[in-house]
Parts: sequence; structure tokens; C-alpha cells
Amino acid sequence: MAITTSGVGSGLDINGLITQLMTAERMPEKQMALKKAEFEAKLTALGSVKSALSTFQGTVAGLTSTSQFRKMSATLADTTIGTVTVSSIAAASSYSLKVDQIAQSHKVKSGSYSSIDSVVGSGKLTIQFGTLEQIDPADPSNLNPDGTYEPTDTKFTLNAKQAAIQVDIGPGSNTLSGIRDAINAKKAGVTASIINDGGGFRLVLSATESGADASMKISVTDDDGNATDAAGLSQLAYDATQAVGSGQNMTQTQQAQSAVFYLDGIKITKASNVVSDVLSGVTLTLQKATEGKTTSLSISRDTSGVVDKVGEFVKGYNELMAQLKELTAYNDKSKEAAVLQGDQAIRSVQTQLKGILNGVMAGSGDLRRLTDVGISFDKAGVMTFDTDKFGKALTSNPDAVASLFGAYGSTTDQQVKYISSKAATQAGNYPVIITDLATQGIVRANTVSNTNFDLTGLSTSFTIGINGKSSGNITLEAKNYGSMSALAAEMQTKINGDTGIKASGITASVVWNSVTERFEFSSTRFGKESKVEIGTASADAQTMLGMTTGKQATLFGGTLMSSTITAGVNDSLTLKVNGGAATAITLDAAAYANGNDLALHIQSKLDAEPALAGAKVVYNSANNRLEFFSANTGTNSAIEITSANPSVRETLGLSVRAGVTTGLDVAGSIGGVQAQGAGQVLTGQGEATGLALEVGGGLASPNGASRGMATYNRGFAYQLDQLLTSIQSKTGTLAGRSDSINKAIKGVDDQKERFERRMVTTEARYRAQFTALDVQIASLQNTSSYLNQQLAALTANNRR
Repeated sequence: MAITTSGVGSGLDINGLITQLMTAERMPEKQMALKKAEFEAKLTALGSVKSALSTFQGTVAGLTSTSQFRKMSATLADTTIGTVTVSSIAAASSYSLKVDQIAQSHKVKSGSYSSIDSVVGSGKLTIQFGTLEQIDPADPSNLNPDGTYEPTDTKFTLNAKQAAIQVDIGPGSNTLSGIRDAINAKKAGVTASIINDGGGFRLVLSATESGADASMKISVTDDDGNATDAAGLSQLAYDATQAVGSGQNMTQTQQAQSAVFYLDGIKITKASNVVSDVLSGVTLTLQKATEGKTTSLSISRDTSGVVDKVGEFVKGYNELMAQLKELTAYNDKSKEAAVLQGDQAIRSVQTQLKGILNGVMAGSGDLRRLTDVGISFDKAGVMTFDTDKFGKALTSNPDAVASLFGAYGSTTDQQVKYISSKAATQAGNYPVIITDLATQGIVRANTVSNTNFDLTGLSTSFTIGINGKSSGNITLEAKNYGSMSALAAEMQTKINGDTGIKASGITASVVWNSVTERFEFSSTRFGKESKVEIGTASADAQTMLGMTTGKQATLFGGTLMSSTITAGVNDSLTLKVNGGAATAITLDAAAYANGNDLALHIQSKLDAEPALAGAKVVYNSANNRLEFFSANTGTNSAIEITSANPSVRETLGLSVRAGVTTGLDVAGSIGGVQAQGAGQVLTGQGEATGLALEVGGGLASPNGASRGMATYNRGFAYQLDQLLTSIQSKTGTLAGRSDSINKAIKGVDDQKERFERRMVTTEARYRAQFTALDVQIASLQNTSSYLNQQLAALTANNRR
């Protein structure tokens, strides 16, 4: 560029010269600005890509839940009789329905009181539930018009599944309102209210559960010493098998009854109006009887919702691809490239998405590709959706369609249930082998007479520990229970109603084993955390119930494959019991009729050896296995098989092992790799890592044979969802590319900063140079003026 000045000497235009020079020096600054703008445009475009991916992921996530592919719908022709809901496991069909009777809960009322603050009495209320039967249902005189029962024609059978409710009524809560509040504070099975009927105030107790087996029986421990008279707290006693005023002191206002209905002519009785265990996956909520008429119940497959979601997925994919294409395109006409043209990160995203969508699922079924359900690509790469083809596939094989999209697990054994999986779980088919079923902690009482059900005049009490939680003192009512099973039911309701046990969410089971003539106490929980221990037992509890304190060792056998004993093959066992010497028994070779007969024979051999006298064996028919246990409880309770014929494990399910005082976790393998057991849940390792299966029953795998196959698939939607999450994560493809661009922008900013510093130095240098030049020019100008003056003077002198 040309440099101009306004003159020489002191007239030199220094600022103008420097400005023009600096303009030339700053030419690279424009290139840096353009470069930064280009990077920022890419960063903005990547933000748009991330937003588009997030939008697409929303349509993908809607397809990861496999239940929607098996969604069903149901309708009742007469909507006034109730409602119906269905789950994905329901089967399409139609039924006729007739409702004769709906379920209702039991209600009783007290006598009339002048005020809600009237004193009733103090002591303890024990509320139990059961079935109140009329011995002669055809005799209407059994139930009187006033709501009372004729006790001689009435029978009450305790419902062992419902825990007893115990309510302490102290001096501070002995009024009508205080008793109401004390009962309601329990929040367990009964609701209390006070009604003013115009003539006074009555306490009304309502069972929260409906059904014929939820009738209330209210026993009283009255501080006045009489538990049944119509005085003190005994005014609230209610036992329909006792006389009015002598135990039947409240009056029934609503009878407990079950729902009775007919499905395709089959009579069904249920305790609740909410019925979910008649048709698999179908829940009926009954509201009124049909008065002899029938209506129809229709169940069909609902495909509309999932078809819409697949359509949104297809639309979302096409919109995403169109946006990526626009951001990476090159315009041949304008010779201009889009902002992300050639970007490696975007190409990687496109490649990964297409790789999943063009993949093939593991397995051998007909539905393994998206094209098999009507999702394909045209020549331009646009995704298309054939709704008819998809609908047909969904109707004919919903499980297979579900496995194409979501993470889906299934099993071939109905008693082995898929629970869950993890991100590390690999798709595949895994054989399941169960070496040990989960068991419950159990204590078996000593043998007692099967007529020890009359506790009249006895003090029968005990404490018990369930899963590490201890009960308070449990006292059984001193009466004749009529049967050992009824006595077992009484103990179960009292244990499960104990404050300490109930507060921990723990439940126990008590049964009378009529074969071995002993009570069996067990935790309803499975696994090594399942524990039972008798804490204390009164003298009468020890005599009548056979209860002794402590834990009890049990040795659980595997599946009993045969009841045939062959000499020299499976006839020999060596056991140690309660710390005694190891002692061998040899069984008699014979083909025993069943497992129970075999157990009786083994018991005879145990009884014949003094060192094994404490060992007992029973046959568990539900699980088809032999169970050995020590008759002792406490620290001296132990049992162990120390040796056995090689074939004993195969035929009798017995192996060398020690007994336990707790339950056993399920044990076995998934896909040939030893799995982790916790209660009834078996969790895989290796390729099956995180694959959780619940083994609800059945038998241990005989001779190592499989309990069926567990299949796990990670469908297209699941894989896409995982990929999109990874791409958009802080360490994903887009984040890495954004970080790279941000570093480049920072590099430009750093370059600009260095450039600015250099411009300051350059301008200062130019200014110093031109200032020095100005001084030199001024000096020359002064010299020139002086010389001119001298020359002029000389010239003038010469003229003179």
C-alpha cells in the first residue's frame, strides 16, 4: 500500500502513517474471526444435533417397555355391575358372567351409651377372624332378627391367614371414644367408629377385609376379672358361639359374606369384590348382583397404542436423519458445504444408528429383524412402516414382537420367573439348573398326642423369634380348641398379631403335622435370613405343644428320584447327630411304595442306633424330598450326613452336608455358570450377569438336568436407547466433539490475545521510529535554514 505524508520536517503526519501501517499489520485478525465464527457455528450445529437426538430418544424410550406390545383391553356389556381391567398376560376370549352376591365385611355394634366419654372398662381386646357357619343353614332361626345368633347352632372356624389384633385398653383409653381411638391406632384389620342413633352412642366395629372367612371374634381380658359378662370391657366381647350376654355381647349389623358369581356357568366364591385370580391377568371389580341375568365379558388385544408409538418412532427417525443430512450436505450448485459436512462424529452417529436398525436379533424365530414386522427403508434411506404387517405380527406373536424392541426375558419353566436384568446382561439362551431349592427356617416341636387341643385350666404361653425379631409373651386362651389344626391356627394368628412381629413386617406359619404328630413353626420368608427360634415356653406349652427353647438343625435333601433301595448301590448313609459319633445305617433293599414309606423305613433305622436317636426324618411331598432334623433345639442341635453311597445323591437326593438352623438360599447355575442365590432369587454371572430369576417351586434339577431355558434379548429400541444415552453422555461422541471444538475456539482466542499483544508492541515500535525520524527531519530542517542564512549573508557581502 502507498504511504503518503503531508510534508517533511515538523509537518510529518506520524499518526496517519502509523494507522495505515497498523491496518496492514491487522490483516490476519479477520482470518482469526472467520475461523472462530466457523467453530462456533459447528458448536451450535452440534447442539442442534444433540437436541434432535434427544427428541428421537423420546420416541425410542416409548418402545422399550415390553408390556405394551402385549396390551389387552376388556369390556363388560353391563357396566353397572362392575369394572374390569386386564394386564398383558390376559388371553383374548369372551365369557358369560352372572353375579349372585357381592362380598361384604362384618360389622358389629355395642350397646347404647349416654356419651362418647362414657366409661366402658379396661383390659385387653383380642380380635380374630374366621368363618361363622350355621350348622343348619336351612334353619332361619339360627340368625335372629335382632342380629344375634343361636350359639348351639353356630360354629366359628379361625382363619389362620389373618393375624390377631391385640388392643390394650388402659385407664386413659377406657371410654367409648378412647377405645375407638385405640383400635384405630392399630391400623390393622378393624375400623372403629361411634354412631349416634338418636337414643344414644354406639361403638361400631367394621372388618376392613370382606368375605365369609373374615367374621370377627372379639375376646376380652377384663380387668374386673370376668371376660364374658356384660359388664366392664366385657361389654365388647363378641363370640357368636356363646350366649347373648355371656360372650355374645355385641350385635351384628352386617353379616360377613363372600362374592358369589358364575363365569361360563362355573360357580366361583371369593372373599373380595376385587377378583384377580380367576382369569390370568384379569381383575374384576364387582359392584352389584345381576339379579339372575347374565352379561358378557370380552377380552381382546389392544394394538392401537403401540402402533401409534411405532409410527412416532418412524417419523422421529426420518426427521432426525433429514436434519443430519441438512447439516452435513454439500451443494453442488452453490459449491458450498454445510457446517458439519465431513464431520467424523456425525458420520459415527449415523453409522451406529443404522448398524442397530439393520441388525438381527438372537434366536431362531420368524421375527428377528425390523423388516419382519413391517419396518424397512426405501431406496432413499427413508424409514417406512407397514401397519398391516406390524398388526398381524403383533396379534399372532406379541411376545416375539416385544422381544424385538425392549429388553425382554422369558423362561420355559412356569415356576422359574424372569425378574430383571442389567446393562451387562448379554442376549442369549441360558439353561437353568437348580441344585438346591430355597427353604424356610423351621422348628419342629416334639411329638405330642393328637388330642392335646384342650387347654382348659392351663397356662400355655411362649415367646418366639422370627427372622431375628422376637415376640412378646404369647398366651393362648385356656379352652378346648376342638382339633390340633384349630390350635395351630390359633398360635399362627397370635404370633402374626404380636406387636413386635407385626411391626417388622414378618409373618410365620404354624401347622399341625398329623403324620409326625408335632407342631411345625416356620418363617414365610425363604433363604438364609429365614430363622425361627423358640424363646421361652411355659411348662404347659412344653407338655401340651411339645415346645422346647432354641433353634433346630434341619438337613434338606434334594429331589427324591426313586423310592427303590438297591443293596450296595444306594443303601448306605453315615450321620452325626447332636455332636455324637458318626454312625452308619444300611437300608433294606426294597421298592418302597412312596416317599413317606421310605421315610418311615429310614426312621426305623435311625431309631435303632442309640447315637442317632435324636435324628428324625420326614418326607416333604410338596417338594418331593427327604428332610432330616434334630429333635433337639438350642446349641446342641446338629445333624450331618458325613458319607453316602455315590448313587444316594442321584436317587434319594442326599449328599454329604451339614444341617442348618436357618433356611437355604436357592442354588444353581444359569448358562453353565454358578449363579448367586438370595432367598428364591437366582442371579446369573458371566454373560448372564444381572439376569435375575425367581424360582418359586418345582424340584431341584434331577441328576443335573435343566429346569428349562431362560432367554434374554436386548431389542432394537433398548439398544437404541442405550446408544443414544451413551452418545449424549458427558463422555460420549458429541461431548468429545464439542470439547474438541471448544479447545479450538480457545486456541483462536489465545492466538488473538497473543496477536493483540504483538500489535501493541508493533505500534509502539512504529511510533518510536517515526518520532526519531521526525526529530532527524526537524534537525535537518534547522541545519538547512542555518546554511541558507549563511549563504545569503555571503552573497550580500560579495555584492558590496
